[in-house]
Amino acid sequence: MRDFLRHVGFDNQGYYVDPRERYDLAIGKNNSNRILIETKKFDTQEMITKDDLNRKALQETILYFMRERVTNHNNQLTYSIAGYR
Repeated sequence: MRDFLRHVGFDNQGYYVDPRERYDLAIGKNNSNRILIETKKFDTQEMITKDDLNRKALQETILYFMRERVTNHNNQLTYSIAGYR
């Protein structure tokens, strides 16, 4: 996923696309995360489903989003995404 995102233009625009801190993948610019991506393996009980949103993947995306906003005072963060690897 990282290589794909780099090649669709994030690198050309000066964004970094790398794992950062505890985040599986972060996209940002000027040392400020703009997008956080949490990934889980297929067939895991940790990923959200349409019938059960209260799973580890969603809980971690909310935790990371709040950590960026409250602790790091990052108002540039726009998206927090949970997906499969």
